[in-house]
Amino acid sequence: MHVPKHVIIAWVTVLDRLPTYDMLVRIGMEVVDKCWLCGEYGETRDHIFFECDFSRGIWRAMLRLCCVTREVADWDGELDWAVRMLKGKSLTVAILKLAWSAFVYSMWLERKC
Repeated sequence: MHVPKHVIIAWVTVLDRLPTYDMLVRIGMEVVDKCWLCGEYGETRDHIFFECDFSRGIWRAMLRLCCVTREVADWDGELDWAVRMLKGKSLTVAILKLAWSAFVYSMWLERKC
């Protein structure tokens, strides 16, 4: 139970290989290093997914819809939570895995538009 394009983007994100603006600057490209979601901070993987107020609010709402009540952490904290909690084959775990990968894919897609 997964959506292939969501899982691929999520995997590339976990590996920190997305072409975010900070990565493009590191390889010598000249780009405006601002987050397209909030327009305030430099665009990094960590910022796009859980440090940006916009994406943090989306993830908080998704967790609430899945009946998970907890505070949203930074990238490392959320990844650690996902690795610890999304084990097994229950329906809840399947839904949370789909939600996690759909969130990552949607935030990346929103950022690119």
